[in-house]
Amino acid sequence: MLRNDEDESAHRPDASICLIFFTAELGGERSYGRRSSCECQKGRLTGVLRAKDVPKRWEDLLDPKWNGKLGMVTGVGHIDYLAIRWGEKKFLDFGRALAKQKPVPGKLGELYTRLQIGEIALTTTLTNSFIIRAQKEGAPLEHAQVQPVVAPAYHIGALKGSRHPNTAHLFASFLLSPEAQAIWERYNGQTSAFVPGTKMYNYVQGKDVIYLGQDDVDLVNRAVVEVNKILGFNP
Repeated sequence: MLRNDEDESAHRPDASICLIFFTAELGGERSYGRRSSCECQKGRLTGVLRAKDVPKRWEDLLDPKWNGKLGMVTGVGHIDYLAIRWGEKKFLDFGRALAKQKPVPGKLGELYTRLQIGEIALTTTLTNSFIIRAQKEGAPLEHAQVQPVVAPAYHIGALKGSRHPNTAHLFASFLLSPEAQAIWERYNGQTSAFVPGTKMYNYVQGKDVIYLGQDDVDLVNRAVVEVNKILGFNP
């Protein structure tokens, strides 16, 4: 049934809520490397990536041994977050040094696959949903504890002009409750870094974590364009 054009509600979105991304994940906080499946229970990085070779700082990626073996996500909200902590000049200098490593560009899913089949030894800023999925399936992937932690967030919000804005706001608030966080973790493996008591909240304690603030948006947008030019990528 079509509504009359004079009815104001006809111009409102049918949906009341827009789940862009929920603040439930510390995405891209680390570099990731392959490990031998036979060593999974022991938690040792072996096989393609030995424990002593696992990067501990972003600068470790400049080691010549990673030349041509490093995957890099090309989109906004990943390595460009380092400009927030380091400043634009240091970040772009890092990008110039990184370009000499001939990094392999790609989208998240592409690099996830290339990492699993051994085309690359490690990749940066792969959201932890991929690693959680891989480990559930028994794939030989593991985190490398690199700091500062790059932490793009998932967001949820009510659509402007929606028919049920109050319901949307209530649902958004519910998702930040312990009950909803438990459901999110059960089915997706993720939790919010901003909700006390969650797995991810506990993980970030004492770590240097980079979150995007409103005042950082212009810097990050500028940084991702410049660093992709330096690296020869198309974001």
